[in-house]
Amino acid sequence: MPEQPIVVDAGSYSMAETSIAGAGHRLYETTQVLSRDFRVQVIAPPTPDAVDLGEAELVEVGPEAEKAVLFFDTADCDRLELAAACGKLIANEFRAPIEHMHFTSLLANDGPTGDYQRYLSTYQRQLQVTHHFLCWSPSERPCS
Repeated sequence: MPEQPIVVDAGSYSMAETSIAGAGHRLYETTQVLSRDFRVQVIAPPTPDAVDLGEAELVEVGPEAEKAVLFFDTADCDRLELAAACGKLIANEFRAPIEHMHFTSLLANDGPTGDYQRYLSTYQRQLQVTHHFLCWSPSERPCS
């Protein structure tokens, strides 16, 4: 197993057994498979009841953030920019921001249009700095 880990950034997605959902669950499944053959670290919010990440190591945001190479859904912009500035080979699993417009949490906000613009800005930046994409459907694939 290589010494240099694949560092996966969970962003704000929970890796807790009691609250994992959506992108966090996809990250969990992907990490379990990757950790069979590679050393994997997952940067995620601390939790007392973390899901079983297989052989992967759960780490808090800190020095490992500069090594992040795999981001999920809506990336943490600061850590995405750090990875880009460090010249990392970046992979992203994300969905088009238009899908966020159906989220109750977004629609319930006072300014859903402004919130959508933040998702859109992050998505556009991900498109600019990402080298490889994990796509779940043809509609998520960037145009060539």
